[in-house]
Order: sequence, then structure tokens, then C-alpha cells
Amino acid sequence: TEEVEAEYARDERIEEIGIVAAGDVEDDGDGGKGELVAVVVPARDAAGGAEGTEDVDEAVREALDARAESMPSYQRIARAVTSRKPLARTRLGKIRRHRLRERFEALAAGEGEGEGERREPMPVEEVSGADQELLAHDEAREAWDLLVRRFGDEGLEPDTRLHADLGIDSL
Repeated sequence: TEEVEAEYARDERIEEIGIVAAGDVEDDGDGGKGELVAVVVPARDAAGGAEGTEDVDEAVREALDARAESMPSYQRIARAVTSRKPLARTRLGKIRRHRLRERFEALAAGEGEGEGERREPMPVEEVSGADQELLAHDEAREAWDLLVRRFGDEGLEPDTRLHADLGIDSL
């Protein structure tokens, strides 16, 4: 699975991707037990700077389709949902598959990411590899720790927008 995820993640429109077999998530009655489903975290500029959800979803779908053309049919993703939140990871950087299944089911059911949303800061060991590398720098970690102390009950995570989500401005 990790190799298939890495192949799809090669597209610049995809920041992260987690894949599970459809049989591992709630069966929707279509018999798709052998199909792959995915939670995709799009790159920030996946839709060329467009902010509309439909534009981002379409860009992700195009990215998945483009990668799938060169892959065998059993590695093609049948259904995908987009998420703006990083995928939950272990301390070793592996995707937490049970959380991935839960997130896919919630997003596919239209529940969004607000349901069951954490209100405590995201643990550093669960952030993506790139964000972990950034937080390894003392200055970045100090800034993160300051934000955690001040906004610890806001569900803080690396992709939290300072102005839009926390109301922080340059003053």
C-alpha cells in the first residue's frame, strides 16, 4: 500500500494520500470489496490558487486519474475524498490505518471534518513528515509551543490558518 501511495503522491497536486481497501471500510452495498479508496490531502495550490472546494476536488480527481493511467487496475483508486487536515501518523511516520478508515467513512458520508474534531493541539508525532522536519528547528518549535499555549483549545495543527482560523494578524 505504501508503494501505491507514494506513486499517487508524486503528483504535485497531492500533499498526502492514504489508501485502504474498500472491504476495510463500511460496505456501501456496491460489492466493491477489492477496490481501493483514499483520503487525499491536496497541496495548497492544487487548483491553481482557486479556493473553491469543487475546484480542489476536481484537481485531485484529475491527479489521481493521471497517475492511474500508468498503474495496473488493481492499484487504481475507485473512490477518494479530500481532506484539508493532515493524515494521522505514528511516531515513525506511518499512517494510522484505523483512523484513515474512520476519516474516509465520515467524509464519504458527508459528515465533514468538524464531527468528532479534536479540540486539543495535534500531537507533534502525528503531523506529516515535512511538518515534523520543520518542527525539528528550534525557532519553529518555539513558535509552535507558543501557539499551543495560547490556542490549545482551538484544535491547532500545522495547517491552521493564523488569521482565518485563529484571528491572529500582524499586530
